[in-house]
Amino acid sequence: MDQKTIVEAINNAQKGIRQYLEIMRLFSDTNVSVNTEFQRKYNSFYRVRQRDKHFYETYYQYMQCLKGQNVEFQQVLRFLHSKLNRFEPSFSSKLAATHNPNLPIWDKFVLKNIGIKPPSFYSIDRTNKTIATYERIKKWYDQKINSEEGHLIVDLFDDIVVESSSITDLKKIDFVLWQIRTYPKHHPGRYVLRPTGKETPSMNNNLGVEPADDNSVIVAVKNKFSKTGSPTEIPLLRERRGRRSFSAELSDQGISVGNLDKQPFLPWKVFQETIRILVENDGRAKRGDAMNCRLGEPNLPTDSIEGYIAQVVYGKQEGETVFRRITPIACILIWAGVCKAGRGELILLSKFRGCQ
Repeated sequence: MDQKTIVEAINNAQKGIRQYLEIMRLFSDTNVSVNTEFQRKYNSFYRVRQRDKHFYETYYQYMQCLKGQNVEFQQVLRFLHSKLNRFEPSFSSKLAATHNPNLPIWDKFVLKNIGIKPPSFYSIDRTNKTIATYERIKKWYDQKINSEEGHLIVDLFDDIVVESSSITDLKKIDFVLWQIRTYPKHHPGRYVLRPTGKETPSMNNNLGVEPADDNSVIVAVKNKFSKTGSPTEIPLLRERRGRRSFSAELSDQGISVGNLDKQPFLPWKVFQETIRILVENDGRAKRGDAMNCRLGEPNLPTDSIEGYIAQVVYGKQEGETVFRRITPIACILIWAGVCKAGRGELILLSKFRGCQ
């Protein structure tokens, strides 16, 4: 990363930095098991959503009970699994890092950038494999902090952020990496910023529309096209304006659809990131309502499919309007035998839950 890229990332992270510092202040000063202000801000910042009451009560009671202790990722992971029967590496890391800010967050972008995949949904000995993966994340951060680039990030962060002394060097690097989320395909040693501004998907834009790696989900979609031919008609979940299907045409870079008049092209990255958010939420996620909501509102959260795609693929920020794409995305994945429809949500079929 060059200095300009780092400075831009730090400036873009200013809102998140303020939110983080407020969360850490409340964590220190309040009983987090009952303090609703802390819980609301923590849930928003770390995207702890779509969980039931028992999850939140268990999570925040445990967070409070651990105060004053030397907290490690593996103990949190095992505790939450034993109490909730849920495997939560990301939320476990966030709880541990709240107690010890020198611990990294389990984040899909970091995993992607360091070139490793998390254990699959049905992996044998998943717990120990997850702990080993987290140790690799820690090692990666240690190397980054002590690298020339890491020193540059920390120095620039200290120059720009007034309260930088309250933030660990690891977290400073984390804030920058959160803004800079993907490696260029042919330059694995560098980061690039995701585009912002207007959504303009096309065959020649910078939204990751180069031919995708053929993971099993993309293979499933392509195999379905090989049976039907291209273009083909994709069934709608329900009739719309007298139509029961829409056209779809396959290309090396993605799929062009007939029911998105202004922006008909869906790059493979849209489908790959849809699978990511499904896998991270135990195989199901809300569709999201872009017709009536802005990004970040209750019916279009950033962990809904529509909201996540808008933010991660198209560079949208909370509070902005979002172009509606969920209908063709969901219908294509259902048609290809990758997902099934739920009430207001999309559900990943079990055979694909180890795919990212």
